[in-house]
Amino acid sequence: MLWAESRALLLMALQQQMVTPLSLKRIAINSAQWRGDKSAEVIHQLATLLKAGLTLSEGLALLAEQHPSKQWQALLQSLAHDLEQGVAFSNALLPWSEVFPPLYQAMIRTGELTGKLDECCFELARQQKAQRQLIDKVKSALRYPIIILAMAIMVVVAMLHFVLPEFAAIYKTFNTPLPALTQGIMTLASFSGEWGWLLVLFGFLLAIANKLLMRHPTRLIARQKLLLRIPIMGSLMRGQKLTQIFTILTLTQSAGISFLQGVESVRETMRCP
Repeated sequence: MLWAESRALLLMALQQQMVTPLSLKRIAINSAQWRGDKSAEVIHQLATLLKAGLTLSEGLALLAEQHPSKQWQALLQSLAHDLEQGVAFSNALLPWSEVFPPLYQAMIRTGELTGKLDECCFELARQQKAQRQLIDKVKSALRYPIIILAMAIMVVVAMLHFVLPEFAAIYKTFNTPLPALTQGIMTLASFSGEWGWLLVLFGFLLAIANKLLMRHPTRLIARQKLLLRIPIMGSLMRGQKLTQIFTILTLTQSAGISFLQGVESVRETMRCP
């Protein structure tokens, strides 16, 4: 299992290894396999192998042989090959920022400089596990309010489309003016019945526009500020982000990284600007 940018580069790599392939098979990449828990698990296993006395390249090669995912096998073998070519492990991780975020690279670089790579890997895996547990707790706390809100929206939509039109037919037989609030609700029900598809289309276009606009840092900052003003969700998000910041700073300080470099690692690790 080898990783290559093209078929020609793969053939060149096989020729350097004195291997003549009879056939080649391309493996599709599943981005879900690059999740943070997968990379943290690999780093923890690598730290265990380093603690047992294996070299870095031997540990990566052994992990590649035992990993159940084909794309992870190819990635780990590629990293092991780079190490055999004299490339530092932290530099070998640079092209794989999607899999190993900047915090990984900073911790690995610190481990290389201090000679405590196994300890840095253990600390990194522990921090990633704690961060993942915190994110799961936040998602669990938000799950119930989101379900209630979704059910409330469904009930309102059902009433506007099915219940209120029946009442409108009854009110017409009274031949009397309706109260302003009742008339407004009936108008809204009539509008949603006729132009509901337009509202759905508008919502779809709004979601696309939001995704495009969020590529600009200024608009992303404005969105984050708006989310932080939401009563319950804002407090949870603020606590989660602050915990993540101080956890990373604690991790970098314990690993021997200077405070300024630790702050830079926090800046590179945080997803929001």
